[in-house]
Amino acid sequence: MKRKLTLLCAALITGAGFAYAATTQTVTFTVTVPSVLDLTTTSNAVAINLTASSYAGSDAITTEALAAHQLAVRSNRAWVVSAKSNTTSFAFTPAITGDTRTKPSTDLSVRKAAGAYQSLTTTNFTLATGTAGGVTNVGNTFAVDYKVATDIKLDPPGSYALDVVYTLTAP
Repeated sequence: MKRKLTLLCAALITGAGFAYAATTQTVTFTVTVPSVLDLTTTSNAVAINLTASSYAGSDAITTEALAAHQLAVRSNRAWVVSAKSNTTSFAFTPAITGDTRTKPSTDLSVRKAAGAYQSLTTTNFTLATGTAGGVTNVGNTFAVDYKVATDIKLDPPGSYALDVVYTLTAP
């Protein structure tokens, strides 16, 4: 029995020195993340309806539309929202046929809520800047205020419309 045990131990000891053949493979995982720049608005229209009594205190007034809508940015890098008017003058539909006066785009000003108003021209100006993140990221969703100047000596009765263009870019 002792001899069987000795042979068994010898067989186990000599077998322990053998290495099993092994191979390895490396797999490279790649993901491509695109540039994300997404701008949305809660409304594509803002309106101010003045009445004759709006001019009771003055012939020239400025009227604000505070928090008229919100802009929201989703981006995976720093961003800039710029604003400009699409044309140099408001489109005008006169209440009295034949009146052809124009109202300059600079009579409309815009700002990021609580910021400084800037008159609109056909040249972009920086309205807001921010960092990467979704719409819930602090500063990536903000209200927009408008202020329009009107004057009964310069602005005949009718309807005035101006397209405001907001552009999201990465600096």
